[in-house]
Amino acid sequence: MHRGVKIGLSRRSKDERYYYLSIDEKAVHKGHDYISILSDEQSGTVLDVVEGRSDDSVDELCQTALTHDQRNAVLIVCTDMWQSYCKGVETYFPNALHCYDNFHSGLFEQGSR
Repeated sequence: MHRGVKIGLSRRSKDERYYYLSIDEKAVHKGHDYISILSDEQSGTVLDVVEGRSDDSVDELCQTALTHDQRNAVLIVCTDMWQSYCKGVETYFPNALHCYDNFHSGLFEQGSR
């Protein structure tokens, strides 16, 4: 996985702009082993993948996948309500609107009734 991501990152243009992103996790083993995924929602392209879903994982994900200028061009970032993802959006995408995905906001709304 690491080799494939490294090759993909090296081939991607630093001039490319991504306007609609998502950060989400995927369980990779039974239990609580996760990877975090940064994706371009417009094209469906995975921009980067890192192990874990901690603050450090999100820092690595956001700093490695995109340049400062690319991060500043992002308009919307969609995540679930995981605190590390929320903090990452606030830190690395200061110009973007942060929204929660439909699945998690629906669960939140159901729980508030």
